[in-house]
Amino acid sequence: MSRRGAGRNHEAGEHAHGADDPGADDAGTAVPTLLVDDHPVVRAGLRAFLERHAGLRIVGEADGLEQARAWLRRGDRGEREPPELVILDLKLHDGTGTELIPDLRRSAPQARILILSSFPEEDAVRAAMRAGAHGWLDKQQDPSALADAVRAALRGELPMAAEAVRALAAPPRSDPFQELTPRERQVLNGIANGLSNREIAQRLGVREKTVKTHAGHLFAKLGVERRTQAALLAMEHGIAGPGEGSFGEGGPGEGDAGS
Repeated sequence: MSRRGAGRNHEAGEHAHGADDPGADDAGTAVPTLLVDDHPVVRAGLRAFLERHAGLRIVGEADGLEQARAWLRRGDRGEREPPELVILDLKLHDGTGTELIPDLRRSAPQARILILSSFPEEDAVRAAMRAGAHGWLDKQQDPSALADAVRAALRGELPMAAEAVRALAAPPRSDPFQELTPRERQVLNGIANGLSNREIAQRLGVREKTVKTHAGHLFAKLGVERRTQAALLAMEHGIAGPGEGSFGEGGPGEGDAGS
């Protein structure tokens, strides 16, 4: 990928090394990295530290899901260098880092994905690791420990902050999917298979408004806000696909009367 001089192209989310960059001499061996965090000051601090102390080269930055996906699409067209490492904030302004993991695995399958967070909640840690993350880093840990964790991930290890390990070791909570009605499971199955509300309604023989109502109910029960989050949960728990909540259950038309 051609260089455009020092600085960052905010639209493309690129970061290039200049002559005064402390990592410029090692640019040929530094690991190309995508950095996703919705706080510019945090990104700047991470970039400066990791390029100097962890052997990384930040080739892309994004402040959320939308910008990160746009950056990945440019890579799919061969317009930017593919990352070998992704450092991904968990809580973004337009979603969660976990929602981006399927896009990363599709567009940059070679990349190691590290979640960076100050909130090692049990469900969040489990969801990220099941989605394909390669480690969980604590934003509040010592900088040298952060650099060590990055190097460990690049060696193929699975670096985990102590709080994340404890979260994974905690007994799993009750299955929220048990609270879903058969119709809600059908709607969830459709969502997980990429169908729109209209397509789900057509397959179930109900009104689109009914599907929206069921979707709202199941989102509340699962504790999610977006379709992508619900779909990810369904895939993680193995309830998405033909055999699970199939469209044959319940019969056409059931649900319009408030089921």
